[in-house]
Amino acid sequence: MVGGLEQFNQTNVTVVNFLYRLPKASTLAHNNAVVKGIFDNWELSGIGTFTSGFPYTVTATSSTGLNYSGSTIAARINMVPGCDPNSGPKIFTDWMNLACFAAPTKGTFGNSGPNNFIGPGINNIDLSLMKNIPLGSEKRSLRIRAEAYNALNHTQFSNINTAARFDANGNQINSQFGQATATRAPRVIQLNATLFF
Repeated sequence: MVGGLEQFNQTNVTVVNFLYRLPKASTLAHNNAVVKGIFDNWELSGIGTFTSGFPYTVTATSSTGLNYSGSTIAARINMVPGCDPNSGPKIFTDWMNLACFAAPTKGTFGNSGPNNFIGPGINNIDLSLMKNIPLGSEKRSLRIRAEAYNALNHTQFSNINTAARFDANGNQINSQFGQATATRAPRVIQLNATLFF
């Protein structure tokens, strides 16, 4: 039996955040009141999250009710020697290399360890654009803010069908095996205004 990764294993995790105060346009317009009111006091901020996925475990069942191991302990799937399940196309219909998985031999526990392929990672950017509007004194101001979560609207899969099902001849018959079954949230935009006094 081959060992597997820990369930919480992530090879790469990168989180980047930034805050940028946009230059005051009024300095180029000789402090014009209209330009100052519209184009000054803007801030752009964001958080970028880029991570590799977590390990998943492929399970094996039979359409005939065959108990592969012949015991109360469920058999694990067989891994084809020399085949890398992470070499798949990583698309909606085929996330991993399905050719790497085979039915366990009757009377065995299968040769695969747990967590035998890496699932989808995260590639996400959240952005916020904010403007502070002074209202005649240091104590009074209006803040308007626009926020965009998953601002680039990347489709990010969050779950993969890992249930291999084999017929009596050892053919894999689950048509959804290896497909993405869920996604993370699409782009969400929210607007808000806050009055300080």
